[in-house]
Amino acid sequence: MKRNILRLLSISAAVVLSLASCTDNALVKSEVEAGWNANPANIPTVTLGELSLQGKGQDVVISGSSVSTSGTLLEVGFEFSSDENFNPNATTYCVVADPTTVGSYVAANLAALTKYYIRAYAVVAEGMAYSDVKNITTKDLPLIDKVCGTWAGTIESAAYGDVYSNTLVIEPSETEGEVIIYNLEPYYAANGYVKGTGLNFVQATIDEANGALIVGIGADMSYKGRMIAGFNAANYSDATGYENLTFVSKAGGSQLLQVNGFFTVKPDGKLEDAYNGNVTYKRK
Repeated sequence: MKRNILRLLSISAAVVLSLASCTDNALVKSEVEAGWNANPANIPTVTLGELSLQGKGQDVVISGSSVSTSGTLLEVGFEFSSDENFNPNATTYCVVADPTTVGSYVAANLAALTKYYIRAYAVVAEGMAYSDVKNITTKDLPLIDKVCGTWAGTIESAAYGDVYSNTLVIEPSETEGEVIIYNLEPYYAANGYVKGTGLNFVQATIDEANGALIVGIGADMSYKGRMIAGFNAANYSDATGYENLTFVSKAGGSQLLQVNGFFTVKPDGKLEDAYNGNVTYKRK
């Protein structure tokens, strides 16, 4: 048989299948080259094992699948689809390296929050057979996985009218449940106070329930005693209306991050600058 499907290697009793390593080429009848239906008794009986999630919830474990046939197995694998009818445009095909074994399999790094329909298949010279279909829904990514990385956005000074193209860098903190946001104050960042200088950063608490990062009122900017706080946009001119600075995860959090307006405050509590709210940062 001629195939463009990547053969996957066995790891002890399990095979780890990354859907990125599989193929979206649909199986076709003509690929079985000899004797289709020559001996229907040889067509396999295929049973799909139990499905479960592991890791952070984007890896699907298939345990206890089986194939029985009196013919010679040419190929065994699994189909993963976001369409219950297994539309070829929404289906990925993963082939087991050794068709005489099934064992346990892990499909790694699937899309988050996606319902997958899964079935096993087996091919002999006489044809192919499918198992029944089961489904499982992957979990959402933790917020820290969504927000850590580099983000680009355009932000305007409400106090002076200057417009900055700013790049945020968000990294895990050594403190559990927190991240570090670098380059937050765009004027400082434009003047070289960026990640690596030890200046212009804040700690933020991860609010998993609301999909947000929270910077407390009066957070230390690690720059000449400057502090930062969120504000009510109607009151920025006199530096009143302090509130938490909030970054909200948008569109699932993997592409967009929105921040409310904020003040930069001098050590004496007076306003240094204010930045307009509802700025959307995009993943770089």
